[in-house]
Amino acid sequence: MIIYRKILLSCSFITLLSACASNPPKSNQANNQATTNSYYAQGWGATTCQQLSLDLSTQQLTTQQTTANRYLYQAWISGFVSGINYTDISVYDISGDTSSEQTLNWIEEYCEGAPKDSVPNALHQLVEDWQTTGKTNQ
Repeated sequence: MIIYRKILLSCSFITLLSACASNPPKSNQANNQATTNSYYAQGWGATTCQQLSLDLSTQQLTTQQTTANRYLYQAWISGFVSGINYTDISVYDISGDTSSEQTLNWIEEYCEGAPKDSVPNALHQLVEDWQTTGKTNQ
């Protein structure tokens, strides 16, 4: 059982590492959208909704690749949210009790309806919703 766990963990790590080693997809759409919102987003999640959908599609990729991509997007989301928390001293946690997994699920749904939009803009929309509804932890 311990050997099985070590093998599974090693395979997961190798998959995640290989996904990290590849460059995130670049998109002029995402960069243009970020300019519209008066900030520049960079890193794995700074792409279009259409690319996010492809990156998370088990029809296009293996389950391992999709799982690795989910972790990469969740890590990017965590960094984005942490950056907001850092820059806004009036808010302890802008996401309230929403996990990065729940946030990614919300973004996926948003992106289904707006594939030409950017992931940073989708997250920006969610942050505005958190602020409007008082979802944040002060």
